[in-house]
Amino acid sequence: MQNSLFQEGMVWKAVGYKRLSNDDKDKEVSNSIINQEKIIRKFAERDPLIHLVGFYCDDGFTGTNFNRPSFIKMMQNIENGKANCIIVKDLSRLGREHIEVCNLIEHVLPTKGIRFIAIKENIDSYKYPARMQGFEIPLLSVVHESYAIDASKKTRANLKAKRAAGQFVTSYVPYGYMKNPEDKNQLVIDYEVSSNVEQIFNLFLEGNSIADIYRMMNQAKILCPMAYFVKKGRRKTEDEVSPLWTHANVRRILGCETYTGDLVQGKTTSYSHKVKERIALPREKWDITKAAHEPIITHKMFADVQQLLQARSRPKKSKVEPSVLSGFMVCADCGKKMVRNSQVKGGREYMKFCCATSKKYGQEVCKSHYVDEEVVIEVVLFCINNHISTLEDTDKIMNKLDARQRTERTIAFLEKKKRQRNKNLSEYETLACELYKDYKSGLFARSEYQDMKAAFERAKEDALNEIYTLTHQILEVDKLHNQYNQYAKDFLKYKSVKTLTRSMVVSMIDKILIHNERNIEIIFKYQNVYEKMQAIFDSEGKN
Repeated sequence: MQNSLFQEGMVWKAVGYKRLSNDDKDKEVSNSIINQEKIIRKFAERDPLIHLVGFYCDDGFTGTNFNRPSFIKMMQNIENGKANCIIVKDLSRLGREHIEVCNLIEHVLPTKGIRFIAIKENIDSYKYPARMQGFEIPLLSVVHESYAIDASKKTRANLKAKRAAGQFVTSYVPYGYMKNPEDKNQLVIDYEVSSNVEQIFNLFLEGNSIADIYRMMNQAKILCPMAYFVKKGRRKTEDEVSPLWTHANVRRILGCETYTGDLVQGKTTSYSHKVKERIALPREKWDITKAAHEPIITHKMFADVQQLLQARSRPKKSKVEPSVLSGFMVCADCGKKMVRNSQVKGGREYMKFCCATSKKYGQEVCKSHYVDEEVVIEVVLFCINNHISTLEDTDKIMNKLDARQRTERTIAFLEKKKRQRNKNLSEYETLACELYKDYKSGLFARSEYQDMKAAFERAKEDALNEIYTLTHQILEVDKLHNQYNQYAKDFLKYKSVKTLTRSMVVSMIDKILIHNERNIEIIFKYQNVYEKMQAIFDSEGKN
């Protein structure tokens, strides 16, 4: 079959291709979809051999790749013989990735006998075939790609600035929140479903598995997040959406830190505008804005859930109820988790914990450290009640009040020292400036000036280091005091409780160490907080 590009008087079945990216929408009006169509129609009307048979439009799609629905459909129809000519307003509408653009224009389309016309640049593969072989098209495509690179850099910088300013710029809003109608960059609580989020966290802290939770949600006929968003018109999809909750739905909610009121963004990035695959970033590179919006759960609830998620192993299929201590029992010798087994004595079933290392490799590697679950539960409950009694003691409460007063006094003392060091730093800078003026006037020799300047620089560096240390100490004292208060609240809210619950263990215990001879050591959360505070108080006294 003869190639259409070499036939005289060929009648062309042409299609117009229009594209507009989101970045282009705020730019020139001439790039609008309507204007592109007008220009293509006007051009086709001037040539009687060109018959427009249709238009294909990708609105809101970048030109840096060709994975666009209308472009793909257009190429499929051309392959099926429904058209043999493509017309675009300008070359950038076809694409902004110069390698793919050049390959398409110089190789793919000519091989298939497809005529290509870019009106603005006066490119026409049928009328001016010689222009297709030179450097003009590659140069033009490189220029268009450089625009895409520049736009990508500006977009990244703009998003980074907005995230740093605490503005919400992520595409998808977490379930339980919605965008503020008056400010799209601000999250507000969606009270219609926020209680579901809180319930999911509470259920998990009470010992329910993720599978238990999503089954409960489905039994209650609560719409899953996507189905809810579609119902509210916040998400659009052509496919039918299942109303059922899944493991992924619940797991995503349990891992979303945004529910604490802190805005967490920038967790992933891409290598460049050409590579669309997302790359996970380490936490220190995330954009986190504290107290950016109203929280649904507390920071402590989130932290407890993360600890539980990390400690929890894949559940085994069993009819036995999970232990309230699951994930917290640790062998004191090898540091491995203790595993739970059942034993029958006298017709009664007992639950025991033993060292996982011993069970797997034998007692030559590590002792079994067998301990009854009931015994550990009794010990833990006794220790919790003992802590509560201690906290309720009048003398201890007075000590707590004294700790608050000492905290305030310590912060004031550190702030005073910081102000003095800032003043010293300012004085050093002034003296260094005066020293330079004296040197220029001939008051000092060069060697004297350099020695004195070096001394001022060392003094400035010492002042800066001390300011940094004082700032850290001020934040640490305040943080420790808040942790101590939370520690007291956590214990006091379980006053008079006679049964150990999963939520009590998760809230208050870091781990339970089982030593040889079945000695039990309970490591409570925050138990070292007061000692750290006391160390800072003591350092204040020495100063």
